Amino acid sequence: EKKEKKEKEKEKKEKKEKEREKKEKGAKREQKRKDKKRKKDKTEPVQRSVVTGKRIKRMVGASADSAGEARRQAMLAHMNEGEGETWGREEPPRSEAQELVTKAQSDPVLMRELMERGHAAQRAKQQRLSNLMQSSFQTHRDYTSDV
Repeated sequence: EKKEKKEKEKEKKEKKEKEREKKEKGAKREQKRKDKKRKKDKTEPVQRSVVTGKRIKRMVGASADSAGEARRQAMLAHMNEGEGETWGREEPPRSEAQELVTKAQSDPVLMRELMERGHAAQRAKQQRLSNLMQSSFQTHRDYTSDV
């Protein structure tokens, strides 16, 4: 009888211990879930290192590094300097060309003049290409005759 009582008490203790552990695990899970939700709800954007991709943690408020922030802003402005500039040859505004085309559609004399200009430009381009080809063949012929 005593053994049975001891075994029952032991089983009860084990059962209570398991239940307590389950409750603790449940509480821990719940806390983790709340922490994750809190992290997701942050509206503040995360700053990351350009090189490593790691998060950059900075203090916000009165104890923040104002001199460092000013230095970072100056560096950023220096790095972004000249971003709006264009490189190479600028194209003429399309509105002028479009206006000229619309005028030419109603004026046959202007249309003829524009077409002649286009044909002349095309002939000049073909002439330049043929001169280039002739000079390359001439160079090749001179090179092979010397060899």
